[in-house]
Amino acid sequence: MKKVGGLISFSVIGVLLVIGMILFNNFSGPAQAAASVKVGYVDMEILQAELPDFQSLKQTIKDKESEYNLFRGYVYQEHQSAVKDLEKKFNQQKSGKSADEQATIDKKMQSEIKKKTEELNARLSEKLAEIQGYLKQKDQEVWDKVQKLIGEVAEEKKISVVMDKKVIYHGGKDLTKDVIEKAKKQAEEDLKK
Repeated sequence: MKKVGGLISFSVIGVLLVIGMILFNNFSGPAQAAASVKVGYVDMEILQAELPDFQSLKQTIKDKESEYNLFRGYVYQEHQSAVKDLEKKFNQQKSGKSADEQATIDKKMQSEIKKKTEELNARLSEKLAEIQGYLKQKDQEVWDKVQKLIGEVAEEKKISVVMDKKVIYHGGKDLTKDVIEKAKKQAEEDLKK
């Protein structure tokens, strides 16, 4: 009996020692880790206003918007011309016909006009999807590049965590100017290539 009681008490002491070690490590580990964490932040609004890549993206968006508007204007003109031609064609077919035959021709004309309008909408939707896909890709490229820049600056400044300025209420190191400077230097180097 004593052997079983001694084994149980030895096991209980072992478990308590393990729990104590775990608790001690959990209490001292995060405190030491927190002391070594340096927080930085960037003002994304300023970065978007000043970084060359964001400026280029804004210009690309304006250019693509103009491209779409020109395309839309061209397609609308084409559509209006096609509708006028259809109306002329069907009006010629209606001359000398009975009221019932004219009504049938009118239905056929409306069907053709509807078909042309659907084609117009399909072309516009296709062009818009193409432009949106292109802009989404360019936007992702810019964000990836900006995140890389922020990471490089953080590494150079020995910053562990970088956040947006909007979520920082106190403390931290502002890396915004450093990121802008690095981006401008990289843009100048890219121009030299």
